[in-house]
Amino acid sequence: MGCSAIGCTVRIGVPLFSTPNNRSRRKLWLLKMKRCRWTPNANSRLCANHFTQDQFRTDLRDKQGRLYKAGRKTLKSNAVPTVFHFSKEPVHRKPPMARPPPPSPPHLPNHACLQSAVNIDINGNVGERFLEKVVDEGLVLDQNKVSNACQTDENSDSLRAMRLRITQLEVEAKQLKNALSLVFNEDQIKAMSRKSGRVREWSNGTMKKALQLYFSCGTTGYETLRDQGQPLPSLTTLKEKTSLLNFEPGLLDDVFHLMATKGEKMTAPERECVLMLDEMAIKPKIKFDPAQQSFI
Repeated sequence: MGCSAIGCTVRIGVPLFSTPNNRSRRKLWLLKMKRCRWTPNANSRLCANHFTQDQFRTDLRDKQGRLYKAGRKTLKSNAVPTVFHFSKEPVHRKPPMARPPPPSPPHLPNHACLQSAVNIDINGNVGERFLEKVVDEGLVLDQNKVSNACQTDENSDSLRAMRLRITQLEVEAKQLKNALSLVFNEDQIKAMSRKSGRVREWSNGTMKKALQLYFSCGTTGYETLRDQGQPLPSLTTLKEKTSLLNFEPGLLDDVFHLMATKGEKMTAPERECVLMLDEMAIKPKIKFDPAQQSFI
């Protein structure tokens, strides 16, 4: 078993590393190796000579902080081979010879004159009207110079069309954002514009909307909406937000608001509630509440 790189004859004495199982990393390795129509198998290896020193790990420690695998080279999880000898040396070309400066262009009529006199066909040939105009004004110009002079107006038209298209796209984007704002909140629109869909902190309006959907659809229905791409917080986020409700002695306003949100979709029989009282033993004790960050 030896190295699979082109031109490498290493067999023993140098550490060998198998090709990664990850598809993206394996594809990157194959691109660096430049082997045409070759597919690695379970026995394919690449020696340590094709990696730079910064591609090897130096912090091999166990959970107790002790070094292990001393003297053994281990690749990093994102290591990529870059040292190969099949590339040819670049050919250094001689500097170009100095060329004489181009002749100064002759005097041309202004753009208004060109716009009214030039008549160019589909092949870029100058029409007879412009040639007659040149003869009348005593100008001696060839056909190529006239065509180059008229390109300025064509570039201006292209630039004007691009600016008009940009303005149209800005208007369409604004209309689309206004239409989305009728259904989604600002943080939900930002979540849809990101690839991952993650949001650092959801707004209170989005959390209330998510709780209403969760109370109406249940766990399965809520997860189905998220799987379809709806910008909604996860169930873990909902549980974390509801766990921070204030449960100190007194009127629990946050709990009443949560009960009102849940009861919006309930029928009259479902809204029936029972208040039960029972005896309990109370002993004096001091305890730290991590949710409220205070002692009780």
